[in-house]
Amino acid sequence: MLLVTMKDVPLTLAALATRERIIENAETLFRKYGRLKTTIDDIAQLSGMSHANVYKFFSSKDDLIEIIGERSFARLKSDVTKIGRSKGSTWHKIELMILKYHRMLRREMENEAHILELAISVREKGLRFVENFDNFFVANMTQILEQGIATNEFRPLDPAITAQAIMDCVLFATRAQFIGDLPAKEHERRLIAQLSLLAHAVKQ
Repeated sequence: MLLVTMKDVPLTLAALATRERIIENAETLFRKYGRLKTTIDDIAQLSGMSHANVYKFFSSKDDLIEIIGERSFARLKSDVTKIGRSKGSTWHKIELMILKYHRMLRREMENEAHILELAISVREKGLRFVENFDNFFVANMTQILEQGIATNEFRPLDPAITAQAIMDCVLFATRAQFIGDLPAKEHERRLIAQLSLLAHAVKQ
């Protein structure tokens, strides 16, 4: 959970607007210079305030990294939820979900020059937004697998174990540290081929 140093004091509309402006300016700088190179002083300067004022709302830059990361994944969560509720074959839904995840990471890599360093930093600092999303993603995939088993599209596998196994098999396409290893088109071609192979493993 993010630490906001003013959390015990009811925020006025002006304070909420200031907090939002800080977040927006931080995201602008993160995309321009990278999350690792951007400092609180940089964010404060762009926001037209002292760094002390930034610290009134956020205890560290990591708080800003986490809230912006959560917002990025919130958009993807919405897309995943829509896919899960859509019509069509259950396996096609799983393919769409994984491709959506991979493409989002690709876009993030294009906007973040030091994505590998960021991925390592997120893990070392214990920031939870990636882990939280992965748990959400696997839970949704588990539900889709349950649907496929109920309609006899899939073999009678354990849905939760199978969902995690599928995620483990596509780590090369859903982890920032692997995204830069291949050109985008080749990476996606290999992911689609791997998903086709996985389909044979789970379908009746």
